[in-house]
This record gives sequence, structure tokens and C-alpha cells, in this order.
Amino acid sequence: MRQIITIIKPFLGLILLMIYFNGTDLNAQITITRDDIPPVGAVVVRDMDSANISNPGGSGINQVWDFSGAVSYYSDTVVFANPSDIPDGNLFTGANLAEGRTVFEVDGTFSNYIYWNNSNSGLYAVGWSLNFGSPEFTYMAREFYSPNPNTLPFPLTFGLETAASTTAERTSSTRVGNLVLDSSRVVSHITQMILVDGSGVVTTPAGTYNSLRVREMSNHIDSTWSWTPFGGWEFEGTESYEMINYRWFANDFGEVATLSFDETFAEFQYLSSIIVSSPGIKYSNEISLYPNPAGDMLYIKTNMPVYRVEVFNLNGQPAIPATVNKEIDISNLKPGMYITIMETANGYNTQRFVKK
Repeated sequence: MRQIITIIKPFLGLILLMIYFNGTDLNAQITITRDDIPPVGAVVVRDMDSANISNPGGSGINQVWDFSGAVSYYSDTVVFANPSDIPDGNLFTGANLAEGRTVFEVDGTFSNYIYWNNSNSGLYAVGWSLNFGSPEFTYMAREFYSPNPNTLPFPLTFGLETAASTTAERTSSTRVGNLVLDSSRVVSHITQMILVDGSGVVTTPAGTYNSLRVREMSNHIDSTWSWTPFGGWEFEGTESYEMINYRWFANDFGEVATLSFDETFAEFQYLSSIIVSSPGIKYSNEISLYPNPAGDMLYIKTNMPVYRVEVFNLNGQPAIPATVNKEIDISNLKPGMYITIMETANGYNTQRFVKK
């Protein structure tokens, strides 16, 4: 029995999807398509566990993967947006979906976007960007893939096996004003083997899902150059390494759990909630929250009019009444992480903050 709780927000047509599975048919094998990937406007919260989960469990059909003992040490909020609504999104040709993370800290603002082409034949990686800005310095990095590798072939079914190869080129620089302190260039040759090696039921602290498991093994050969004012790009060396990811996918949710390994660590991530907004809304990043973490008051910094602000807990439940104020009283909130959705003159903005 699948239980679906749907809440419709009149001011922007938000639909809150919290789906839990009670008694799933272990013999039912599902198929994942592009429609199961979070769409433009979705806000996804994932929790991280880096200490308790290191065994991916068995492969084959009718599997039961129990990760209910995962302990979250950090929550990651991801906004799915249209690349055309993101600064520099036009650089990533062919992308029709971007997942973005923005963190406002005392020392500066960090933003990261991953660009995808979500098509009927698969989810193709286009590239990513990373920016950090502070009063003292800025850091910028861009990576592009050629060709765009198909990281998740559709339709995804049990037993599917495929491979993808690409060359990734990454450039990064650190600046103080107009002065470039350092720059680097990395060219990576990547080969990825993809096998749908499991079908069954996966359980996390957030719920139980009928799912497919994908085993990804990727080999990387990285060559690095550094820029010098007099010699131009100077070669530094080459290194190689391997990464293994196990990813669990469910209908309506996309990726519900991930276990990643490299030579130094293992990290488990699991979906904790999804907020899906109306298609076609624009994502505005001309806004910030402070202080973060916050005590009794939370402030919105923007030059634009704010038409409505809502605050949700990580279960997607409204935490305080909606407001139009740029000064929000959060003194009655329990300590923890929260999500704000703000309607402004330029669209909608989604951010997270911590109540201390």
C-alpha cells in the first residue's frame, strides 16, 4: 500500500510529496525512466552518514537492503532549476536540468551547480560549476564533459549493463580583485561501467522503497597543469584512481540512497524529503539569509520585493505561518535545519538555515 500525502499551496502551486511504502511486493521489479528524475522546481533534501554504513548488501532479485540504522550528520538541500535561469548556465550547451546548492556562511557564499541533459535515452552529464565569493577573494571552477556520458540509461531495468567514456576538462582560479593568485587545469579521462545488479526493497530512516540498485565503477586518469605568469601552463603530473558507487532508484523519487567509496572514505546518502513546485517557475539567487545559524530572528537580504515567505521543516511541514516580512521571528522553532521558500519579483528562491 502506497500512502501519498499531497498539500497544494495556493500562492505558487507547491505540491509536497511524502511517500512511504508499507508492505512492498518483493517480486515486483520496477523500471526507471526520465519521468522519475526530479523536475525543474523540485527541492530535494538528502541526509549524509559517513560513519555507520559501509556494506552495500547483496545483488540479485528480491533483495532487502536495510539501512534504517543510518545516522545523519549533515543535510544537503538541492534545488532543481532550468539552466537558463542560472548565471553561466548558458555555457553548458545541451543541458536542460541543473541541480544547485547554495550555502551562505559568515566567510562568504558557496554555490555549486551540476548540469544534466535528461532525455528519453538517459541522464547525460554535461558539466558542473563551483563558485565561492568573499570580501577577501573569489574562487571559480568549471568542468565540461566531451562527449556527454550517459550516466543513467533509460529505461533502467534489472540486468542492464553498459559503459560510458568521456574526457573532462576542468579549469579553476583564485582571484583577489582583478589579480589572479593561482590557476589550474585538469584533464581527466574517465571510463564508467554501469550495472543494474539488484532489485528489491531498500529501507532508510526516511522510508521504504521498491527499488533498483545500480553499481557504478569508474576509472579516472587525471593530468594537471598550473599557470605561471611567465611560462604559461606547466605540467605537474598524472594520477589515477577508482571510485565505486551504489545507487538505489525508486519510481516518483529518482535516487533514494547512495553509497560511495574511494580510497579514503565511504559515505552514505539518503533522500529525506522532496518539495515539488509548479513547472516553469524561475529560480532567483539574488537573495540571502542571515545570520546562519540564527537565534531568535532571521533576516532576508535582497533589494527586490518579497511577496511571500514560507518556512518548512525537513519533513516538508510548515514550521511557522507564512509572512511577507524580511525580518522573521523564529524564536519558537526547535533547534535544527529548516527550508525557506520565498516568492520575489524575479521568481522563487529556496534556501536552508539552521536554528541554533
